Amino acid sequence: MPLNNMRAEIPLFIGIVRPERIINLRRLLLRAESPSEDIHFNGDDNPVTLHYAAFQSNDDMCAVGEPIGCVTVMLNSYNREPAWQLRGMAVEENHRNCGVGARILKQVEWHLPKCVGLGHVKLMWCNAREPAVTFYKRNGWNVASSCFDNASAGLHFILTKQL
Repeated sequence: MPLNNMRAEIPLFIGIVRPERIINLRRLLLRAESPSEDIHFNGDDNPVTLHYAAFQSNDDMCAVGEPIGCVTVMLNSYNREPAWQLRGMAVEENHRNCGVGARILKQVEWHLPKCVGLGHVKLMWCNAREPAVTFYKRNGWNVASSCFDNASAGLHFILTKQL
């Protein structure tokens, strides 16, 4: 095993999907104890909300099977500035520590500035669970708040990143 405890990268296909494609992953990884309605985010069906999913891919770089990682990105201001809010970032446990989450973030960061009519939005933010803060910091995000308790999901921090 490499010294940094990361497993080898796996071949991935990362693309934009309908929210229904990632709902089960959200439920299993983020809200297993919550009622079903808690896994649907307000704004999921907004036309400018984007749902990214990571799939293992075959030799032809085509998606195979069910999503192994996901994130939802919605237009939502931060400190009165237009911004993209990341929500529901999750990677299946047996695919963690092999770059899936970082590769999803890189795809999002590459794609968002290219969105027609929204390329001017240069800020991303999220409410990150306490254990995920190190992951985001490793990927260039900055902690923008003190720790706060999200009643439905535990201790969180606000993190931001400029595109």
